[in-house]
Amino acid sequence: MEESRGAGGEVEENQVLMEERGVSPGDSPVTEEGSPAVVRPRDPPTSTLQDSGPRKSSSSRSSRKSFRLDYRLEEEVTGSSRDKHGRFTNPWPTWKFPSWSTLLRFFLLEKNHSNVPSSKEVLDKELPVVEPWFLRVPEAADGAVGSGLRVTWLGHASVLVEMDGLVILTDPIFSQRASPFQFMGPKRYRGPPCTVDQLPRIDAVVISHSHYDHLDAGTVTQLNERFGGDLRWFVPLGLMDWMQKSGCENVIELDWWEENCVPGHDEVTFVCTPAQHWCKRTPTDDNQVLWGSWSVLGPCNRFFFAGDTGYCSSFQEIGRRFGPFDLAAIPIGAYLPRDVMRGQHVDPEEAVEIHKDIQARHSLAIHWGTFALAYEVSHSQCLFRPWHRQSRNNRPLFLCPTSTTTSTPPVCSSSPPTTSNPSSSSGSPCCPRLPALPWDNDVASLCTELGTVRETGRGGRWLAVTTPGLIPELFPLLSLYHGPQLTEGRLELSS
Repeated sequence: MEESRGAGGEVEENQVLMEERGVSPGDSPVTEEGSPAVVRPRDPPTSTLQDSGPRKSSSSRSSRKSFRLDYRLEEEVTGSSRDKHGRFTNPWPTWKFPSWSTLLRFFLLEKNHSNVPSSKEVLDKELPVVEPWFLRVPEAADGAVGSGLRVTWLGHASVLVEMDGLVILTDPIFSQRASPFQFMGPKRYRGPPCTVDQLPRIDAVVISHSHYDHLDAGTVTQLNERFGGDLRWFVPLGLMDWMQKSGCENVIELDWWEENCVPGHDEVTFVCTPAQHWCKRTPTDDNQVLWGSWSVLGPCNRFFFAGDTGYCSSFQEIGRRFGPFDLAAIPIGAYLPRDVMRGQHVDPEEAVEIHKDIQARHSLAIHWGTFALAYEVSHSQCLFRPWHRQSRNNRPLFLCPTSTTTSTPPVCSSSPPTTSNPSSSSGSPCCPRLPALPWDNDVASLCTELGTVRETGRGGRWLAVTTPGLIPELFPLLSLYHGPQLTEGRLELSS
């Protein structure tokens, strides 16, 4: 059986970390093999350890076991809860499931404003699907991004993240419909930018909950057929049996605030963290499966995946415990009408609040532009304006990319890190290379706030930044405008 470290080195490292945190060896939890469980180097300081049950070696297969650390914050964190029937519940006052009368009005009387174009030509113009960089540059698709972080949005809530030597996929769905049947149910109006067979190596998949647009049986089967037991699945409580019946053998099932890792990569911790949502796949399985977000904590980078969620106070707890995050993927779509969606889906303004709560340095908008699941206009300025406004405050939020008028972002991918990318050398997330945004008043206004915009003479523009030291900070923000390219000390923007 594969072991990531020798037992002696693991115990010695653990004892040193525990002594630094004021924890005596007698308080240490142990693995099933009898050796002390590893206290991860990136964990926040703690004075006491709690054992939520024996933790298997990181090289084990499917398990409900996990290792829990008590970080001894000033306040207790919110754990998962169940009702008297054993079904999971949301413990926050912000949760309220809509009444039957509200649901009937939603389905029968409310007007659908999503206005998805029926013409493929129009869709290709307004929502182009961009070929992922790992198809354009296959020799670089090995997950080797150095100290940086590379992210590719594959549509809806599917995100490919490369960080700290791992390649991670979130809530993968490559099927045409978010449904138990492929002849009915919500159909994608924008296809995925690649197939499962075209994906690079995947080390881990995280699943936020069991709804069909986040847990797709066809995609799970395809991933399992391609990667088999080498692919580790991280799922919330209650999904283990479903995953095993689908043929997945390497599954880790976690409660909120529990953690585990990928075999051979003990330095990267996967923590199941709270979210405000619900679960249902059949007429009788209401909330028998837990829902959650995921915090992935590595030695160089931290990534947060919000999954599907309404706004609640737990994001502040996540930020205090694990923040700041280098990158977060936060949903912004399927939020109207608010009396139906408020409890389960954040709107763009609330997504910005999550971005702040978890202390994200950069955030990527997800859960939009793929399925028409609610009634908002998918390319409305209202969808994007809060993110532009927040980006102007030097807390970049990527829309991959967007126009503030009528066009919408494509399903986008970031490009491999290059030596001309100042963020790559600084260890911060690798910035996306995105198709150019139309040059409009909002773009002009934003760039004017940052510096002097001048014509390049080649149909483009460049931004003269008065303080060169600002370039590393401005580079992620300006990635919204195709690049930018560093040329002779200036930032060139495509028009």
